Amino acid sequence: MATTSRPLRPHVPSDRRLVHWLPSETSTPVSAEDGSRVSQVLAFAWSTDTLRTYGAGLLAWHVWHDQRGSPEAERYFVAALAGSFSGSTIASYVYGIRAWHTIHRQPWNVDKITLDALLSAANALTPESSKCKPREPYTVEILEMIIAKLDLTNPLDAAVAACLTTTFYSAARLGEFTVPTLDGFDRHKHISRSGVGSKTDRDGNTTKTFQLPSTKVSVTAGEEVAWAAQTGPSDPQYLIDNHLRINDPQPDEALFAYLHKGLRRPLTKRAFLERVHRALRDAGQSPLPGHGIRIGSTLEYLLRGVPFDVMKVIGRWAGDSFILYLRKHGAILARYLQAKPELAQQVTALCMPPVR
Repeated sequence: MATTSRPLRPHVPSDRRLVHWLPSETSTPVSAEDGSRVSQVLAFAWSTDTLRTYGAGLLAWHVWHDQRGSPEAERYFVAALAGSFSGSTIASYVYGIRAWHTIHRQPWNVDKITLDALLSAANALTPESSKCKPREPYTVEILEMIIAKLDLTNPLDAAVAACLTTTFYSAARLGEFTVPTLDGFDRHKHISRSGVGSKTDRDGNTTKTFQLPSTKVSVTAGEEVAWAAQTGPSDPQYLIDNHLRINDPQPDEALFAYLHKGLRRPLTKRAFLERVHRALRDAGQSPLPGHGIRIGSTLEYLLRGVPFDVMKVIGRWAGDSFILYLRKHGAILARYLQAKPELAQQVTALCMPPVR
C-alpha cells in the first residue's frame, strides 16, 4: 500500500506520520513554531507501537481518500473496508485518523453514534481469515518444560529463563522486558538493571520490583510491576539471580542483556521467542505466542484465588478487556458457580454495571 509523496505527506516511518503529515490549513491562529511544538508534545500521548499502528491507518485512509474522497468520508471508509479487514484493524485505523485530527487541532466532525454502529458492523463482518485464533496461555507447567530444555549456564538461555519468569509472575507484557531490535534499547523506554528494586511490607513479605520507564498506557511516567519468589523450577528469584551472575548487565544496560562473543547485547523479542519456541518443540509442545505469557499469568493468579479486583491492579488491566478472561475460561469461574451465594456476589460486584 502506497500513496504519492507530497510536501504535506513526506516519506517518514509509520510511527511519525501522525506528526509529520500535515493538514492543508490550520484551524487555529498560532505560529508555525508553536503549532509544531504542540503537535510534537501531543504525540507523546501514545506509545510508539500505537503510533505505528495509527500511522498505518493514516496511510490506508489517504490511499482510499485520494481515489474516492467524498464529504463525511470516514463513514464510507469504514463501510469500504468492512468485510475485508478485521473489525479491530478498522477501528485502529479510525482511531488513528481521529488522533491525527487531535494532534493537528483539526475539527473531528463525525457522528459518534453512526460511527460506533459502523464499527460494530465491521466487527461482525470480520472475515474468517482475519480472525485470530484464541491465544493459548502459558502455564507454570509449560514454564517448567521450557526451563528444563534451557542451559542455565548459557548466557542467552539464562537471560531468556529470567525474562520469561519475570514477565509471567509480574503479569507484564513481553515487550516491556524485551527490546524491538538489537540497537533499539533506550533507557527512557526500556527497563535497565538500575530499575530493579525490592520492597518489604510490615509483615515481612518481600517483592522484587521493576520500574518500567514507559508502557503502553503510561508512556512518559511509566509503571511499576513486581513479583514474589515462587517454589519450584520456575522461581523468578533464582532465575534472575542466575542471569545477573552470568551476564552481569551494567546499571544503564538493558536488564536482560546477555553476553555474546564477549559483548553484552539486549534481549530482543524475536530472540526471546525463537529460543522459547525451540525449547517448546524440544519438549514436544507447539510454540505459543508471546502474549500468552500475560494471559497465562492472569489465569494462574485467578485460579490461585487472587480476587478479581486485585488481579486487575497486578496486571494493570483497564476497561472491559479483563472481563474477557472471566467469560472465556470456565475454570476460573468454577468455584463461583457453586451453591455459595457469598462467592457469587463477588462476581456480580465485578461484572454488573454500577447503580446510577
